[in-house]
Amino acid sequence: MTTPSSAVPAARLAEVRTWMREFLTAPHPGLGRPGEVCPFMGGSIARDEVRLIPWDAGGGRASLVDLVRRSREEVLGRRPAQVYTTHVVVPFGEPDDVLAEHVEHVQADLKAEFVAAGLMIGEFFPGNPTPGLHDPDFRPLASPVPLLAVRHMVRTDLAFLTAPHIPAAERLGYLRHYRRVFRGKLGDAWDHRVREAERAAADPAEQARRLRALADPAPGRVLHVLAVLGVADVVGDAEMSTEDIADRVGADAGALGRVLRAGARLDVVERVAPGRWRLSPAGWLLRADAEGSLRAELSDNDLFALWEAFPHSVRTGQPCYPRVFGAPLFERLRASPDRREGFHRHMHDRAHELYRPLADLPVWPLDGVLVDVGGGTGGLLSQLLPDRPGLTGVLVDLPEVIAMSPLHTPRVRFEPRDVFTEPLPEGNVQVLASVLHDWPDDRAADILAACRAAAGPGTRLLVVDRVLPDDGTHPGVFSDLLMLAACGGRERTRAEWDALLAAAGFEVAAVHEPEGAELAVLECSVVDR
Repeated sequence: MTTPSSAVPAARLAEVRTWMREFLTAPHPGLGRPGEVCPFMGGSIARDEVRLIPWDAGGGRASLVDLVRRSREEVLGRRPAQVYTTHVVVPFGEPDDVLAEHVEHVQADLKAEFVAAGLMIGEFFPGNPTPGLHDPDFRPLASPVPLLAVRHMVRTDLAFLTAPHIPAAERLGYLRHYRRVFRGKLGDAWDHRVREAERAAADPAEQARRLRALADPAPGRVLHVLAVLGVADVVGDAEMSTEDIADRVGADAGALGRVLRAGARLDVVERVAPGRWRLSPAGWLLRADAEGSLRAELSDNDLFALWEAFPHSVRTGQPCYPRVFGAPLFERLRASPDRREGFHRHMHDRAHELYRPLADLPVWPLDGVLVDVGGGTGGLLSQLLPDRPGLTGVLVDLPEVIAMSPLHTPRVRFEPRDVFTEPLPEGNVQVLASVLHDWPDDRAADILAACRAAAGPGTRLLVVDRVLPDDGTHPGVFSDLLMLAACGGRERTRAEWDALLAAAGFEVAAVHEPEGAELAVLECSVVDR
């Protein structure tokens, strides 16, 4: 065991070492099982993998959070991988009761993210009342001084992750992470224990409430009708009565009042007095002129009606859009100017939300020619060009789509054409932003072939789309189903992207996925053939 600082009183560190050796690595009658109090600690001490880390409480609790998170990264990054690595944070500089409060709060705040990373974070302090698993009078987490311990999760931690005092929803979350950490390593007996713990945590009544809430279409329809009627545009920053709003939007006051009451439940409007309303911060997103406006998106009834025939897509693997609306999505848009305008207004507004987190990535060129293939009305270019004065954009899409673009500037050249039937213009960088997910693999391959044919020496291809993990935990799994239902497209995993792009003559050189972004940028180079 090593200590990186002599600032902690030697006697305090000696207490910690003695407690580890004489209590944690010894048997105890209160355990209800043979072996040491902590089966993990003996191996850590024997391998000299215990690190004592002092923390001066004078730095404030935020500094403790930073320190413990740094320990998390160090334990995870230990090379070669050493599962016995243990970091023990030893607080000092305040009375023990104050230090214990810091330890309790930080452990409670960070436990979920540590378990998600495959680690355990334990809080120890004098008089810790947490009982043993088998003997309510045994106190395994009572220590001579307050401590926080960070180590790798081991299989026997199942008992600590499923203790009865942990709320059911938290237990279920911990069990999901436990399964992921030990996937393929549990064996039948341990797998049975996990299943029993899952059943014990899954309160049927609570799960039924959760599923009913997920299946309830009413909240979405409330937002839809508020958007269609333009309620947020009428209310603005004023306070208005139900009757005045109804008169302005052409609605029945009684029915609208009931919708507004539900809108308050969804926190898009606020009741300031009987029959009087104002917008909440979320409600401003229903205004047509708001930055990041959702009005066009939520007004689009097709997004709701589409799901009526979704079982057809699941049975056949084909989009259900033609079954609901009588024609494929893009054919129907071409045939209806009003519907096409609403769709692309929604796409332009959505582009600002999707691409803003990506706009500062160094992957974008500072100069040269960027060809935005299938770029709609130019939502991506509008975010890239202002900060890159040396960059010129080429917007490629169908003529009727480009005609709606607001980007009337000498730095954007419009190239109306069909990417499936007409050759693409050349440029230094080609971009396919939220394009390939609209199409099944064979049609996506046709688009990539057109890009490959137009690629000159040194041309890069940037694909902006979702990259799904294999385990289904990404929220993009729902977009994947929307693509299936609407147009037969799909969101893809990294392996699926690699295969699709390789078949078209491209190689994925890097994937850029900023934290908090819905989309990633796949940086691709042309493979010489």
